[in-house]
Amino acid sequence: MRPSNQDWPPDVQPLRPLMIEHLNRFELWSIAAFLGGLALPLLIQTRTALMFGLVSSGWAGVNILIAIIGKKAPPPRSIYAFARLLSANQVSNAFYVVFGVFFGLTSDTVDWRAAGWAVCIQGIALLILDARFLRQVRKLIEPK
Repeated sequence: MRPSNQDWPPDVQPLRPLMIEHLNRFELWSIAAFLGGLALPLLIQTRTALMFGLVSSGWAGVNILIAIIGKKAPPPRSIYAFARLLSANQVSNAFYVVFGVFFGLTSDTVDWRAAGWAVCIQGIALLILDARFLRQVRKLIEPK
């Protein structure tokens, strides 16, 4: 059962609609990436397209599950703690981009290069989506 606004303490309740909006955007991106990853090797029948598509679909499939679970998650302890968690998550997203570019440029096999670029694209999308959400969350804790 999805927690309602009444289940959220008043001090974190303003976060809930922002979180649901973010998870909906995240889920839509992930569904598009999942379907695109499946379609790519059908449209472009190369080993590179296959590996890029498989990694994209796999990553997006995990993200879809995260979005679904996140919508049912209990409220965070505080908006401040949640903002810190989102900030740390942005560091992870940046590492995905860096590692993706590294493998995309330096790997000896087409499989690793394609996988690297797929991870890079996912990391960029996560950076953008999470940056928007983090900006919204920080507005909740700014002094008025």
